[in-house]
This record gives sequence, structure tokens and C-alpha cells, in this order.
Amino acid sequence: MIGPSSNTICRVTGLKEGLKMTRNEILKEAARIISTERADDYGPADESFKRIAQLWTSYLDVAVSPMDVANMYILSKVQRTLTSPSKDDTWTDICGYAALAGEMMTNEK
Repeated sequence: MIGPSSNTICRVTGLKEGLKMTRNEILKEAARIISTERADDYGPADESFKRIAQLWTSYLDVAVSPMDVANMYILSKVQRTLTSPSKDDTWTDICGYAALAGEMMTNEK
């Protein structure tokens, strides 16, 4: 078991939190989420990250790129691991954001 046992059901996987997931299960779940649910709800990630970067640039008065957005989202999830390292959806989300960022950067024009 990764962490303490829990009766809480994960919103992402539908499994009890704290249950062991393999690396392949985490990656597969991240791929499923970013390719279906999130894409259906929010549209293409690259467009979403560009809009967020524009909003953050205006708000902060500092240039923010779509890659910065992905990195900040990842860091917000890393922060969660400091208090709740066994929450499987945190690791799934980190993988998802990393995959989206990798896709954006390797397909940049």
C-alpha cells in the first residue's frame, strides 16, 4: 500500500484512495482522462493553456507561456504530495499535465 488505508473513493479512478496502482495503470488513466473527459469538457489543451497564459500574463503583468501554465499546474500537484502522497489522482494529474506539455512542446511550430 502506498499510504494509509482510506474509505474515500477517488473522483478520478473510482477506486478507494490509498489502493496501490501500478505505473501502467496511472499512465493509462492519465491518457484516458486527457484524451476524453478533459478534452470533451474544455477543448484542446494547447488552446486552453494559451488562454490561461494570456489571463495570467494580464493578471500578473509578467509574461507567462503555455509551458509555464503546465509547469505551474504540475507544481501545484507536487505540493499536494507533501501532505497527501497516497492520493492516486494527484499522480495521475501530474502525468496528464506532463503529457500535455510534452505534446505541446514537441509539436510547436
